[in-house]
Parts: sequence; structure tokens; C-alpha cells
Amino acid sequence: MHMGVSIRTYFWVWWARIAIEQERNARRSRSAAVLLTINGDGFGEHLHAETLASMIGITACSHSLDALYGSIRDTTSPVKAEKRWSHILESIKGAFVINGSAGGGRWATELEWLFDLRNAAVHYAETQNPPVPHPTGTSTGKESVYYSLEPTRRAVDLLIDVLSTCVSNPRPTRTEWAARMRPSVDALVTFRKSTD
Repeated sequence: MHMGVSIRTYFWVWWARIAIEQERNARRSRSAAVLLTINGDGFGEHLHAETLASMIGITACSHSLDALYGSIRDTTSPVKAEKRWSHILESIKGAFVINGSAGGGRWATELEWLFDLRNAAVHYAETQNPPVPHPTGTSTGKESVYYSLEPTRRAVDLLIDVLSTCVSNPRPTRTEWAARMRPSVDALVTFRKSTD
């Protein structure tokens, strides 16, 4: 008989931390960009850095939620849903008590938005488009607006809301999981506050 060690890796925590770090990077790049004039030296590099950090941060949020699904799927009933975000949401509802506007459609709207952005980045279709206004006051490609500080903040807000709700409102099959994961979620919340 072989006695061994088993290890479980919580990728949803790692992806969440990546998302928070990239939100911080996008915020720093934005701050640096607005200190410069639009024609100033280095403005473009800061705008580019904000877009890259936002792409990573937004997709990391979707990856974290997908990995959360992987963490809970063993105790949820099979879900039939066409879209990945819907499958994840229904599985979360099966494992946790989701009340208020989150269960009433807000999370569905937000998850659809998040996974649409993720899919647009992962399955990118390059096109020629007119410039659009960017929050810094310049005009740029639409991708630099879709993947900018504000959507990154929105994505991380959603992620933290989902994770905090899950550890606070488990169904009976998930109480042990929630108790074990609460310190990880609390650490993510603290880490995000420390990066403000």
C-alpha cells in the first residue's frame, strides 16, 4: 500500500490575485498617462501599458470564476446552459445562496459582459475601425477603451462580490468549503485595499 501526500491547488485564488495586481498596474499606468499631455513624451507607452494590464486583469477575472466553478462542480447538480458564463452562474447558485439583485439578474448581466470581453480578447477578430474617445481625453482604438482601467475595476468588483458572497452564504454542501476558503477571500480583499 502506497501512502502519499495529496495537494489541491486553488487556481481561482491565484487568478484573482493576478486580476487585482493588473488592476493596480492599469491604475498606475493611467495615473502616469494623465500627468502627461496627450502629445507628451511617454503618453502612448502609458496608454499601451494600461491596455495590456487591463487585458490581463479582465481575462484573469473570468479565469478565476471559471476556476471557482472547477472547485465547486463536484457538489453541484449538472447544469445545462449554452453560454459558459451562464453555466458558471447556475453552478454558483447551486452551491451558494445568492440573494437580492445578484440572484435577480445583476450577476447574469455582469458575467455576460465579462465573458464577452474575455472572448473578444481570446478569439480576437482584427478589424479597421475609427478612433473612439478614451477616458484620458485622447482618441484611440476601441480595444484600448474596452480594456482600460474602468472595465478592469468593474471586473474585479464583480469577482470580489462573487467570491465574498460565496464564502458568506454557502448551501449545506459547501459550508466546509466556505469556512476553508474565507481566509483566502479575506486576504484577496485586503490585498486589493493595500494596492489602492
